[in-house]
Amino acid sequence: MKKIIILIILLSVCIIHAQTDDKETLKKINQNTSALYQSRKFDEALISARQAVDLSIKIYGVEALETAAVYTNLGIIYREKQEYTESIENLRKATDIFQKNSKTKVEELVDAFETLAFSQTLSGASKDAEANYLQAIKIAGDKKGIESR
Repeated sequence: MKKIIILIILLSVCIIHAQTDDKETLKKINQNTSALYQSRKFDEALISARQAVDLSIKIYGVEALETAAVYTNLGIIYREKQEYTESIENLRKATDIFQKNSKTKVEELVDAFETLAFSQTLSGASKDAEANYLQAIKIAGDKKGIESR
């Protein structure tokens, strides 16, 4: 029995250590993605951003705010490459996660809808863009109404 308990404790420590390493790796990947994006090296930034999405899902799960953030980054990079279908797909994933997560700040949700709408505007999907801009305005207005009470 003692051997099983010790084994469980050792496995737990190993798992926690691996997650810490993964989080540090994700942080470095995100920094690399940002640097590549700022240098306008979009092809390389895209590869890095995809790695960030995969690792974020592994660490935090599909519906975590951290995952929504890396989907947003990926969507923005696709937009810079004028690959609007992929941009919109990833920005929708981010927006869906932000909407479902109770820890999402109003500003994050408004930004998500505006970012999605901008990609839709550039792609020519003006009706979808208009709907998402209106949703962003509604969310921001609802917050303003809550704060003024």
